Amino acid sequence: MPRAFLQNTLEQAFIATIGILALATVKGEAALAYVVGTVVLFSLGRVTFLRGYPRGAGGRAFGIATTALPALGAYGWALVDMASEAARLAAA
Repeated sequence: MPRAFLQNTLEQAFIATIGILALATVKGEAALAYVVGTVVLFSLGRVTFLRGYPRGAGGRAFGIATTALPALGAYGWALVDMASEAARLAAA
């Protein structure tokens, strides 16, 4: 179990790191506050994932969702920001 948990944590950390780095390029303070929230939720998600590991997939579900969803939100936010910036430059 520890090896599987470590492997999953490394995979999730890579996904979250790329999303956070992309979001750090977005202008404004709201994006940076989201980065802080993502880090807090990542930590909470890893703890709940580990505690639920012995109970199977159902026990791990909350932890994996708490870990992954903020990172996916960061990707979405960065993509929307890039698209709006591209549209603004195309209109100019």
